[in-house]
Amino acid sequence: MLFRSVQGALTGAGFRVNVDDTSEFILDVRLNLEDLGIRDNWYWSRGVLKMTLRERASGRDRGSVSWAIKASGRSNSDAEQRIAEKSDSLLKRQVRASIVKFATR
Repeated sequence: MLFRSVQGALTGAGFRVNVDDTSEFILDVRLNLEDLGIRDNWYWSRGVLKMTLRERASGRDRGSVSWAIKASGRSNSDAEQRIAEKSDSLLKRQVRASIVKFATR
């Protein structure tokens, strides 16, 4: 799901997406999840969504940004699904501005 979210956010922001080795830059997006357990009959999860833009030729990072996300649900899978939905929404709002900021460094 994360791949589709990233691809959709990039396309929506006006960027072309290549999944081969011809692109000049690599956008690495990772979501690390942590199960926080049950509190007040809700399953809680938290995650860190990290986006890094890297030059393919040199391997040099042009920039990175991280966002903390927390969600709850009636089951562990519900909580994780809500984290995924929040990640998708966040990427759609932030990907363009973040990449432009990285490119101006």
